[in-house]
Amino acid sequence: MTKIICGVLSCYLNKDKACCADSIDVSGEGAKSRGYTNCETFGKDNGSFKSSAKSVKERSDISCSADTCVHNEDNKCRSQTIQIHGSSVDKSEETFCTTFRLR
Repeated sequence: MTKIICGVLSCYLNKDKACCADSIDVSGEGAKSRGYTNCETFGKDNGSFKSSAKSVKERSDISCSADTCVHNEDNKCRSQTIQIHGSSVDKSEETFCTTFRLR
């Protein structure tokens, strides 16, 4: 199972720096560095989602199109832990995967 650490505090799926999404999708086809990746699952927290209703998930299947990353295997992330970050984020393009490592 993969643990997802989320530093994107403005995402409604973030609970105590962990991801509560049922599945996530990291984009970044042809990425040369982590700055060319992002979490497509990001959703801006508008305050209507109650944090007590969220539960942290660990996943075995994380979709990833960052085909130049060492952790990418058949468009799935195979890292044991991934980290998603971004500060003052309003849209998914402002997030990035810090686990990205160029092949």
